[in-house]
Amino acid sequence: MIPFSLLWGGFAIFWLLGASGIWRIWTNAPGRTFQYFGLIWGTPFVLAGQYMIWGRFVYRRWKKQRTYYALTNRRAVIVEGELRGRASSSAYFENLPMVEKRVRTDGIGSISFGGPVRGEWQLGRANPPRPPTFDDVDAVESVYQIVIRLHGQARKSAGATDR
Repeated sequence: MIPFSLLWGGFAIFWLLGASGIWRIWTNAPGRTFQYFGLIWGTPFVLAGQYMIWGRFVYRRWKKQRTYYALTNRRAVIVEGELRGRASSSAYFENLPMVEKRVRTDGIGSISFGGPVRGEWQLGRANPPRPPTFDDVDAVESVYQIVIRLHGQARKSAGATDR
């Protein structure tokens, strides 16, 4: 994504500066009509390029600061702040087929409730929906141990009520 975003953003800025007449790269200066068209046409591409280069990181940080994780004895809860309000998701421990953990070398990681985070792309099929996931958790190993303990307790109590 980084090489593509740099190519896109660089070309869009090149286009905007050249077509608008700000950067005099042509021997014959474009007419006023073309300059206005160049500004109107090029601005959305510059904005999209800037988002791809650095804006996605700013948005991710903004969203991360408004995301909260919680564990109860029955479920994992995720509340995310979004541009238009809040979204929440949860996973009940007794219904989880699996809990997956991913850890980076610095100890920060992710815990996925109900399936792997990655989905394989197949021609003609959409990726499966992403399961509820605790992303970028500090000391993920200790949180994972709590989740495994709660998951085991919930499955035991669900099994005891089924008998």
